[in-house]
Amino acid sequence: MLDIDAKDFTGYTILYFAAEEKKDETLTYLAAQRATLDASDIAGWSVAHSAATAARTAILEYMAAEGANLNVQDAYGRAPLHVAVLEGNLETVKLLLRLGADHSIANEYCRRPCDIESIAPEIKGVLVKFRHATGAPKTSGLPQGPTSESRRAIRARKPDEYTLLASNPLVYATDAPSIFGT
Repeated sequence: MLDIDAKDFTGYTILYFAAEEKKDETLTYLAAQRATLDASDIAGWSVAHSAATAARTAILEYMAAEGANLNVQDAYGRAPLHVAVLEGNLETVKLLLRLGADHSIANEYCRRPCDIESIAPEIKGVLVKFRHATGAPKTSGLPQGPTSESRRAIRARKPDEYTLLASNPLVYATDAPSIFGT
């Protein structure tokens, strides 16, 4: 008998692949077989993250109806709402908020979805209105990361050779002697 919750070496399940490949018939079958909706890969990426990325609102609605966790965080602290905001999926953001997604969850940089700098203005408006409507505090009480002043100061610094070496993924350890003149 096939284990419908079996994972491959990355932690992906059949349900995850079906969601990624938009195989709705397979999703329906797996759901009927009671596949685990909250399964995630080795980096914590779940079917809910994938559905939020691809604006698959029907999957998110089904998952919520079945009691799946729509606030699950990946290894970087991103919840599906973070992902929908980053992708600019306005309808998905609205749906996740309506389904009870927590808008105050902070990622690894202590950023809530409304704190993301590259956020589209219409999405920012939805998140701010939701926060006001629910009476949520303006800040989460967590450090909010570098200020624009500190970012400008960092950019103004002239990077040293070590910084350049460490920040360049194309430089390998075998290249280090030639870079440092040894």
